[in-house]
Amino acid sequence: MTDSLSIALVDDYGPEQGLITTNQMTDDPTPVVRVWLTTSSGAAIQAGETIKVSDMGTDVGQAAVSADDVARGYVDVAAHYVKSDLQPFTVGAYDSGGAQVASGTLQFDLAPTSGVLRTDMTDGGHTVSYTFNSSIPFYTALVQRYDPAGHTVGQMFMGQYESGQPSDYSITPLYGGNSVALFLDGDHFTNRKGPVVDAHGAVLTTITTGFNAVATAGAAGGFLTNWVDVVSTGDTILHTYDNAGVSMSNDLHMLGPVTSVVAEAGGRIDVNWDDFGASRTLVLDPLHASALTGPAPTSLSAWDDYGPQMGQITTGGTTDDATPTFRVAVREAGEVVVSLSHESSSIRTEVHTTDADIARGYVEVTMSAAQGDGAYAASARFLDADGLTTPRADTSFTLQTSPPPSGGQVLRGQDGGSNLQGGSGDDTLIGGSGPDTMTGGGGGDHFAWNAVPYSPGHVTDFTDGTDRLDLSALLSAANYSGSDPVADGYVKPIDDGSGNTWIYFDRDGHGSGDPWGSFVTTLDHVPASQITSADLVGGTSTSPPPPPPPAAGGQALQGEAGGSDLAGGSGNDTLTGGPGPDTMTGAGGADHFAWNNLPWSPGHVTDFTDGTDLLDLTGLLFAYHYSGTDPVADGWVKPVDDGHGNTWLYFDTDGHGSADPWGSFIATLDHVPASAITRDDLVGGNPTSPPPPNGQGVVLSGQNGGSNLTGGPGNDTLDGGTGPDTMTGGAGADQFVWNPLPWSPSRITDFADGTDHINLSGLLAAYHYQGSDPIGDGYVRLVDDGQGDTWLYFDTDGHGSADQWGTFLATIDHVPASSLSASDFIFT
Repeated sequence: MTDSLSIALVDDYGPEQGLITTNQMTDDPTPVVRVWLTTSSGAAIQAGETIKVSDMGTDVGQAAVSADDVARGYVDVAAHYVKSDLQPFTVGAYDSGGAQVASGTLQFDLAPTSGVLRTDMTDGGHTVSYTFNSSIPFYTALVQRYDPAGHTVGQMFMGQYESGQPSDYSITPLYGGNSVALFLDGDHFTNRKGPVVDAHGAVLTTITTGFNAVATAGAAGGFLTNWVDVVSTGDTILHTYDNAGVSMSNDLHMLGPVTSVVAEAGGRIDVNWDDFGASRTLVLDPLHASALTGPAPTSLSAWDDYGPQMGQITTGGTTDDATPTFRVAVREAGEVVVSLSHESSSIRTEVHTTDADIARGYVEVTMSAAQGDGAYAASARFLDADGLTTPRADTSFTLQTSPPPSGGQVLRGQDGGSNLQGGSGDDTLIGGSGPDTMTGGGGGDHFAWNAVPYSPGHVTDFTDGTDRLDLSALLSAANYSGSDPVADGYVKPIDDGSGNTWIYFDRDGHGSGDPWGSFVTTLDHVPASQITSADLVGGTSTSPPPPPPPAAGGQALQGEAGGSDLAGGSGNDTLTGGPGPDTMTGAGGADHFAWNNLPWSPGHVTDFTDGTDLLDLTGLLFAYHYSGTDPVADGWVKPVDDGHGNTWLYFDTDGHGSADPWGSFIATLDHVPASAITRDDLVGGNPTSPPPPNGQGVVLSGQNGGSNLTGGPGNDTLDGGTGPDTMTGGAGADQFVWNPLPWSPSRITDFADGTDHINLSGLLAAYHYQGSDPIGDGYVRLVDDGQGDTWLYFDTDGHGSADQWGTFLATIDHVPASSLSASDFIFT
């Protein structure tokens, strides 16, 4: 092993001159290599021996050692460069026979002639730095410290960082000649990292901060870094250090953006920031910032104060309140910021605390979940008087205002796609964001989507006429107000060419804003030609067509798509709500307020008169197969006190069942307390039953849910319940009776014209009929069904318009309407 030589570079060019030793920087384009002639073992290089300098294996200079060189102890060798950037010059000493007797290596850097950054230090010295592309996308930055005389001090600092901009680093002079350099961290690209260097070029420590951090030096020592956490919270984060890079505070979070940072002469640093449009300043001393700890963490909870189910909404729970209230914990004066997001939409509100808020420990903020049904995420922050904020507090909930079908299970798809399997009941399967596979199983199932999925799924067993597609949340979010989403182009069934249907949702129907729509799901083995609005929740009713509307008396007013203002007159009017938020005023008379389908948005009844007017929900009760006698007691019709003397009227598709936990908001009855609403206020609510006829036979009464009533050989009385009953009189002169009006029609299987009778005396008495010909007066209607049977209707006001269709009582099998007359009925 040969002895080691001591080597330096003589820089006699430019503003920085002097000897360049290992890992230092030079800008001298004509290098002179100085080699000392005493080796590491103390041996002396002799006159006549040769010194050779090589660069990357190429000889770039040599000199013979003279007696004068030996006398002064070194020899200078003129050389040239083979490459730029980091230079490893190799030097060897050779005797007269060519044998190497000593060697050495000098690692240094040749700075470029342009693109160099000079940064003045507070002690009169400076740094020189530049970057070069070391390997895409990485850059290497080299920083050299110089004293006030321009001589190199200490070794270069070399930092690697990732950036699209070669100059994406910073060097900040600190008090007393120290400095801090920040580079994008090549290992963690969300950070900046760099050294704190003293006036002698020694690295004191390395700090790590945010990737977009900026350092500001205090005039009396210390420094501040500020950066924006764009990856996680979006906060501006402040941190203070002393002159040696020792941390003097925790991370201090600010919600508003920093507009400027100013170092004042006395040593303080002013952080100017935007408090939602108001300019504010946080004053801090970087050497004494530990007192700024920020506020204590807050908490956030959501509360439902609307509808039949009220109280705190558990995180991840379900609510029907589209304007929930959020409670944010507070302990001191400051400001609360609450954000509510749904898919890609987000709203935010800011509220300043009051003394009352601090006393009770929380601020209440009410916000609107205006995007319709679906999953929502809420977050809250508290800002103290200095502008420092708490960590984010979070909660989430699902808004569900559209009704699921009765009974069965409620299954929800998760992110990424799920396999949802219903059972034998009427299940609700709610698609998530991914490609869900949904199988309803038995029952009348609902397949629902509260948001358009990122990837479409499959419905494997959709049964046309039994199952339903629930796109009401999507239609509400698109502000749809029509009555036929298929015809209007919002729901698009498309034949895939293989006997299946692609269901697309178009947020503007036939408009041009959404030319293609979004692919929601595939209905397996269902041709597109079968899908109509009747297959949607809120679509066409499946009840048989009613008879023609009455020709005289009162008015029949129908709400249109988008909401209507329905105003009756002095007669007995019928006001039928449409899909939108109708305003319904009956005015004089005994009026009926009817809804045959669940509206997309609730309306108002301005003048409901308890004891005179009636609510007609028979269409809804029929559509959802209600068979009881008291829809109010059974939970299907829910009058809810709104706390202001009005009644919120809800319809629940399974009463006290759990499948429809909230019900659907139908209308507000203005100035009517909920305690006043009973079954007597419903159409069919409280008639009296007639006595059974005299004579031999049995009396059979239908039970809730529908009964099979079969008489014997005598003169039987078959008393229909709420439906749907199957009534067979058998032999004898039988009577078929209804009182009250059924929710669902019955069937008479063996009516014998001229022998049996239909007894409607109780209904006629209940509705105050005073005439002598109920058929001629329109109270009893006989409608031919086109198949040789008769549909029997009872109209509570005859030819009046208040009950424009009447109530479907029964089908009389195998008896044409033309064969029936008043002699087949008992009217008194």
